[in-house]
Amino acid sequence: MTKLIIGGRDFEVAPYKIKQLRLAAPSIDAINARAGADTPITTLTEMTAMLVDFIGALIVGIQIADPTITVDWLEENIGLGDMAALQRSFKDVMAASGMAAASGEAAAPPVPVADGA
Repeated sequence: MTKLIIGGRDFEVAPYKIKQLRLAAPSIDAINARAGADTPITTLTEMTAMLVDFIGALIVGIQIADPTITVDWLEENIGLGDMAALQRSFKDVMAASGMAAASGEAAAPPVPVADGA
C-alpha cells in the first residue's frame, strides 16, 4: 500500500489488481496522454482536469482500504496545493502495481513469454 496525505489526513492506496486497473484505466490513460503531450498545461481548466484524473486513478485503491471515501469527498477536499502529493501517490501506486518504477528506481525489465506457451 502507498500513502496519500491530504489536509493532514492519511489515506492508504492499495495497488491495482485487474478489477481496479480496469476501473482506473480511463484516468490513467488521460494522465499518460497529458504527460506525453508536447504542450504544457497552461489553463486552469486543464489543471483541474488533471487533478480529477489523479482522483479517478487513485480512488479505486483508496476505496479498498476505506469504502466510505468517495470521488465527491476527494474533490471537495483536494486543492491545487495537493498536486505534488497526488502525483507522488500515483507514481507509487503504479510502481506497487508493477506498471512503473518507484521514484528513483529503475523499472523492472519485462518478462519474456516463450513461444508456444
